[in-house]
Amino acid sequence: MSEASERDGGYYAVKGFIYQFDLTILEILDNPTSKVMFEFQQDINYEQYVIQVKHKETQTFKNSLIKKPVIQLLEEFKLDRSKTFALYGYFKDKEIGEKVYNLEEFNKLLGNKQNEYEEDLKKEFVKKFKVVFKEDYTSQFETVINKIKQEYGLKSNELAVIYHMIIHSSLFKLAIRERKDRYIDKLEVDEMCAKATGVVFQHAYREYLSEGKYEREIKKRYFSPRGHSRRPRDRLFIVDCDNVASASDIANIIYEIIHKYYKKPKPPYVLLRNISNIKLIEVKKMLINEQWPMYFNDGSYFDGDDISVGAIVMRDSRFIDITFVLLLKEENLSEITAGINMSEVYEFFINNPIVPEEVNSTSIQVSETNQIIRMIK
Repeated sequence: MSEASERDGGYYAVKGFIYQFDLTILEILDNPTSKVMFEFQQDINYEQYVIQVKHKETQTFKNSLIKKPVIQLLEEFKLDRSKTFALYGYFKDKEIGEKVYNLEEFNKLLGNKQNEYEEDLKKEFVKKFKVVFKEDYTSQFETVINKIKQEYGLKSNELAVIYHMIIHSSLFKLAIRERKDRYIDKLEVDEMCAKATGVVFQHAYREYLSEGKYEREIKKRYFSPRGHSRRPRDRLFIVDCDNVASASDIANIIYEIIHKYYKKPKPPYVLLRNISNIKLIEVKKMLINEQWPMYFNDGSYFDGDDISVGAIVMRDSRFIDITFVLLLKEENLSEITAGINMSEVYEFFINNPIVPEEVNSTSIQVSETNQIIRMIK
């Protein structure tokens, strides 16, 4: 196989997987009282219904393309004949609709496998099996966005896309759990959206949500006056630093975080990721030497000192009335989050988040560090 073919294959595989995610979201929202099971192997399973999903964007329909997944459903039917089975899929030559099979048609579908199954089993199965032809990837995405918008009473498609990100992120985490833990229902989805955790801005969304609109939606949802509490709380901000952002840019982000979130006696925690030591020193100089001194604590007492987590979290009464910030290093994150129950965690990341799964956080993907200031200012 050529390199180009491999890339195309990977592209369509990922697209098919996202197609399955969206179909799962529709099933959850359309069946609010059911526990829906989500599988990496392209299965959706809830109560008495089992669904296989296939997205064949470039292919016309023929039995050979669905033979394997249909046999998988037939094998499962052998174990539990009480359920109903369906194969949901998109093929470029098929309009939205359903197809049921009689025994003769089903034997043709099975081809050389038809004699491996008893006639009575096949007769019973075709009564409980159908192929459902669905809409294409783009149309289904728009259907899901409209469904989310309607379900949660949202005023804009942009906000519906944010909800979509939240649910997608949660389904991905669900899919890698043990099989027995892969169930989800609408109540859990409602709770996810209410907490608004795990927001991920994937580049695929740019077609539907411009960068500017994305920044404004994030700001309105999390960093507007209504979006954050004025009460003293332990808050952690993780800032991923790219090579483009200057020391001044990063210092401005820290200043803005302090301006909004320093509530004595609890200063905000700020973790700067992927920042060079040289640039970090520049940032610290700016915090101290600019218009007003910004006393910070980074857990050290002198240059080259080992970081003390105890020193980071210690409240020094001498500085209780001075605005300052607690600067963390990435290697101290686990120890900090284990020792302090953070009320709010906001992680701005470029490529991959680092916050442990057990920490209740909001992860926001950015394309560059300077986006952050526009979101929180």
